[in-house]
This record gives sequence, structure tokens and C-alpha cells, in this order.
Amino acid sequence: MNKSQFLFSVTQWIKSKEAKALVEKELSFHLQIKTKEYALKGFSTSNAESKAIKEMGNPTTIGKKFNHLYRPMIDWSIIGVFVFLLLAGFILLYLLEGSGYHLSWSNKITYVLIGLFIAGIMMFLNYESWLKYRAAFLIMTVVYLLFLTQFNERFSDFIWFIDRPFLLSTNLNSNLAIPLLLIAVAGFLAKPLRTREWLFLVISLMFSFALIISLFNVAMFGAFIVMIAGMLLYRKMFKTIFTFIALFSLPFVALPNSIYHRHRILAMLEGDNYAISIARKILMEASWYPKGLSEDTMLPHTDFAALTIVYGTGYIISLIILGALLFLIIKALKILKEIKSEFGRLLIVGSTTLFAYQLFYNLGMVIGVLPLMSVPLPFLSYGFLPILLNAIFIGILLSTYRRKNFIPTNI
Repeated sequence: MNKSQFLFSVTQWIKSKEAKALVEKELSFHLQIKTKEYALKGFSTSNAESKAIKEMGNPTTIGKKFNHLYRPMIDWSIIGVFVFLLLAGFILLYLLEGSGYHLSWSNKITYVLIGLFIAGIMMFLNYESWLKYRAAFLIMTVVYLLFLTQFNERFSDFIWFIDRPFLLSTNLNSNLAIPLLLIAVAGFLAKPLRTREWLFLVISLMFSFALIISLFNVAMFGAFIVMIAGMLLYRKMFKTIFTFIALFSLPFVALPNSIYHRHRILAMLEGDNYAISIARKILMEASWYPKGLSEDTMLPHTDFAALTIVYGTGYIISLIILGALLFLIIKALKILKEIKSEFGRLLIVGSTTLFAYQLFYNLGMVIGVLPLMSVPLPFLSYGFLPILLNAIFIGILLSTYRRKNFIPTNI
């Protein structure tokens, strides 16, 4: 049996195409080392290869072991909680039916189906292949944000002119840049960077953040800061974190668009925010059991989705939903310890930080400890983006878990 026959005999038992290529490369390397060792002992090339193959063992046994080791993994608990939260999002529509918000059940169903599709597709993607395109993802982020600052109004006029479909907003949302930036920054931090790569990353991020502030999206700016700070903290780059926060907070302080948001923060600190006082009053009136909504308890279906659900369904159901959201964070931290890819770990850290930022900031707004900004509650707030962005988070979890036993070859 020669080398090619041996490798074929091993890999024919392996179902995963990715695993076949990985095992073939791994075994070829070991056979090459062993063949050289025997050749140095005086064996001919063919005899040296034969002895190396014989030493490897039975190809059928090896193939079955590798097939078990590298079999794709599916975490059904994540999928189950994901589906539960998507279905829980319909509670908001039920509670607010007839409220005058004109929430569409058909739109919501479509958003949910698209979210399931995106998470499912991402689960089967090889996230390691994104690493080599990290610079391209960063450039796409800058170009997309630059497009929004220059042409979004024209795009809006065009959409109105063609009688836009229900899925398409009149304004492209700058939050769609979040997944691009997540992949880009995780890719750059996964490897040691040369000076020019650091400069490229820093300049691109500063430009992106300035564009975000110019688009009045301070909530997204906060998400970016938290996401990148979380990845830097994971990499134990403590000095870089403080420099990063100070440097990239300058656009928020300097640009005139931030005056409105600074006023909101001051209003919250002074305790005179009317919406927060109403929110606290409604929370005090909520009970442990469902009692529906009355006309004087109608609040926005995005920023105050949690408040509406708590008042309408009671604390028991709300705590179950909160437990499901917290379960995803705990599960992500568990997967983080299991996978071998540094790039995969950074993707999990970044996406989990973003998910936690949305959850805790939204809850912080509801109880009045954080200023009001457009930060939706994951999966539960009405709209496409709360589902889309967090379906990507679920997709990253499922993709990294599926390949957790794979040893990355490109890092």
C-alpha cells in the first residue's frame, strides 16, 4: 500500500469534506517525517514509505476515529432557545394589537423566517475562511458608512419612487455595518500585527466612528466601542483599551451632533426624564401574572419592548424570557472555552459583547439607570434589525460550535 492508497483508505470513512482535507494534510505531514527518518537509517524510498505507513496503523480504524473526532457538532439547546425567543417576539404584537402602532403580523413572520434562514446558513459556513478577507471587510465597512453619509437621502427618494417593498426601509441602517466590522476587527486581532497593519486598522476605525456619529447613530457608536473593547480585553491588551476608548470617543465629544445625546445623559442624571418616570411607574404597577395592556400603558415597541412585555405578561413569563436571553450569553462563554481557533474565539467575544450590550442597555433604560437611546431588545423588539443582527450572533455560535474540534490551519 502506497501513500495515496493509505490516505484514501483513511479518508473514505470521514463524512465531512473539511475534515477529509484536514486529516489528509495532517497524515501526509506525519508520513513525510517518518519516511525521512527511515530513509536516514538506510532504507530505500519505497521501503521507508511502507514502514512509515505500517507504523501509522490500520487505515480503517484511523479513519473511523478521525470521523468521530471531527464530526460536525450541532448544539440543539441554542437552536431551541433561539426559536423560543423568535416566537416570544410575537407576544409584543399580541399585546399591542389595536394600539395604533400598525404592527404587521405578516412582516414579523417574514422577519422570523429570514432570521432562521440566516442563522442556518451561517451554521454551515466555515468561519475560518473569513479571516483572509479581514481587510476587505474593514474597507466595506468604511465604504458602506461613507455611502450612507452621502447618498442615503437619494436612496430613500428612490425607494419611495418605486413603491418600496415592506422589508425595505426608506433609510439604509448603519447598524448593518456591525457584522462587517466584527469580522474585520476579529480578523486583525487574531494574528500579530505589523506596524502598517495597526495603522490601517486604527485609521479605518477612526474614520468609521466619525461617520457613525455624523449619522446620528450614537447607540451604534456605543455598540462598536463595547464590542472592540471586549475583544481587546479578551486579548489582555489593557493599555490599548484605555487608549482606544479615549481616542475613539473624541468624535462623540467634538461633533455637534452629539449635543442632543449629551443632553439626554444629563437629563437622566438629573432624574427629570418623563419617559423614565412613566416606565418606573408602570413597572411598579406590573403583577406576577398576565393582565394585558390598557391605553395609558402603551409605550414604544422597540426601546420599551421589555416594559410592555413585563406589564402585559407579568413577571413570571418575563423572567422566563430573560432566562432564555441570559442562557445564550452563558452558552457562548462555554463555547469560548471549547474551541481551538483564536479567530473563532474573538468572533464569539465580539458578538456576545454586542448581544449583552443590547440586552443590558435596554433593560437599563427601562429601569432608568441608563440614558434613552435606540437600543432594541434582542429578538423581542419589533423590526427586522433586532432579529437580523442577533440571528448572525446565533449563526456565529452554531458555526464555531460545529467546528469546535477542528484545529485551524491558517492561524
